[in-house]
Amino acid sequence: MSLCPEIYIPYDSTVRDALTAVGKKVRDHAYCDYMEAVMSEKPAFERALRDKGLTAESLSADGMSQWLFEMRAHDKRLMLRGGFDLTCTSGAVGKCIRWGGSYGELNGISPWEHCG
Repeated sequence: MSLCPEIYIPYDSTVRDALTAVGKKVRDHAYCDYMEAVMSEKPAFERALRDKGLTAESLSADGMSQWLFEMRAHDKRLMLRGGFDLTCTSGAVGKCIRWGGSYGELNGISPWEHCG
């Protein structure tokens, strides 16, 4: 069985730490709580992306739907907010988002900035 990344993102303790930092209650190993908390943060992040004109198309994310782009960008932002060390190795196609602005920012959207 595999997960569809347009619907689910993998449970990650780093993202869980980010969610806890913004006041979300996520019990250990409680995937439904985790996804509910992740999705509760997504609308504000989508607005921040739209306000900056960031879309799958504008970033040349060929073959990626807007929904998948938003889910992946949201997941990566939460990972960074939770303390993930951003290291991009050459040749890791599909692992890196085009980053602009300061280190660790998605085209000016800081992982530490609360979008709500």
